[in-house]
Amino acid sequence: LRDRIADLVIRERPELALDQARVLSVAAIAAVFSPAFHHTSIDRPGFEALLAQIAGRVIDVEVPMAPAALPPVSGVVPASRREAVLAAAMRLFAERTYATVGVEDIASAAGMAGSSVYLQFAGKTEILLAALQRGTGYLQLTLHETLASARSEDDAPRQLVEIYARFAMRHPELVDALIAAGELPAGTR
Repeated sequence: LRDRIADLVIRERPELALDQARVLSVAAIAAVFSPAFHHTSIDRPGFEALLAQIAGRVIDVEVPMAPAALPPVSGVVPASRREAVLAAAMRLFAERTYATVGVEDIASAAGMAGSSVYLQFAGKTEILLAALQRGTGYLQLTLHETLASARSEDDAPRQLVEIYARFAMRHPELVDALIAAGELPAGTR
């Protein structure tokens, strides 16, 4: 989906590099999917028009060239098998999508037998829900901290966008997980 939308962005804005178009694509997808995390009472036709307008504005934003890739984090790797499963799953979901990754794939990427994954999580859905909980928890915490420390009501949105952008750049797998939530069966979100 990201790449399909990025292709459309490049057709509309041929001066952009592919990485820039992908950033705008992910931002537009996030804007369109964001109501899934909120409740609103806007009538459907008005709501759809508003989402289309927001996505259009996102795609029109000037995007700087991507910075050099962040260096790999060195340090102590958590020894928890649960964390190993979660990290492997998030990486695979980001690379191949939630729908195409199986528990055996996750187990292999985490260096363990398939049955070992079930000692940590009930299944693939529970792994994605754990990632969602981690991502939304972080965003909720930083939302409250940012609003509490904002110098003005005009300053708060700018700070929130900066924080979200840093989060998205450092944890793209969690952003992908938030988007993949739409692939979860009804009643699990």
